[in-house]
Amino acid sequence: MQSLEDYLRQPELARFPFLFIVTYGRSGSTLLQGLLNALPGYHIRGENNAALVPLFRTQRRLRHTRSEWGNEATTPGSPWYGAELIEPDMFVAGCADAFFRSVLRPSIGARCCGFKEIRYDRRTLSDGDFVPYLRFLRRAFPGAAFVFNFRNVEDTLKSGWWPDYEPGDAERAISIMRTRMGDYARDHAEHSFSFDYDAVCRDHSYFAELCAFLGEEYDPEMVERVMSTSHSIGGSQ
Repeated sequence: MQSLEDYLRQPELARFPFLFIVTYGRSGSTLLQGLLNALPGYHIRGENNAALVPLFRTQRRLRHTRSEWGNEATTPGSPWYGAELIEPDMFVAGCADAFFRSVLRPSIGARCCGFKEIRYDRRTLSDGDFVPYLRFLRRAFPGAAFVFNFRNVEDTLKSGWWPDYEPGDAERAISIMRTRMGDYARDHAEHSFSFDYDAVCRDHSYFAELCAFLGEEYDPEMVERVMSTSHSIGGSQ
């Protein structure tokens, strides 16, 4: 398995060598995942239970340790012995490479790789952590873009994916997520695309807009093939 560094050296990479689908449960994101994977050289994996969030928190703790207690040489008698040797950026690069090799595992010829994840609500990321986490992803995976997948709130709630929430709480959680996603996409349009699940279901040619953002050729026959296939796995579409 090639390293992340070797992958980035390839001459035929996509406009965005990494792509992450950011969304919420039952938003139709598995269909979007299927559409993206039908593009030449795209390897967009499914959910990983927000596996990178703990690493995001760890690197932040390391940065704090280095900045607070690593400003001068320490001795074996210091409670923060070695703090000045901590390299947070090296930690991030190493973790990203390990994730690339052991989780993303793109096939030979991959031009773009990434994953989709639905665990971005307040149970996973606080309001103050959402944007810093996305920045962390872009630092760990250079050149990354985000596709924010939206679906009508009422239809999302009907799916029954939100059993741990009271109906009103579920609606509020989704609304907060939609606001977070929309705000980031608006403020970072150069590497963000807001995708409307309902729009592509009404008019399959809507996918052409995402293709244009990615710099990929739109293939209507491919889209029709994907749209005719079921995309719901494990109740977390």
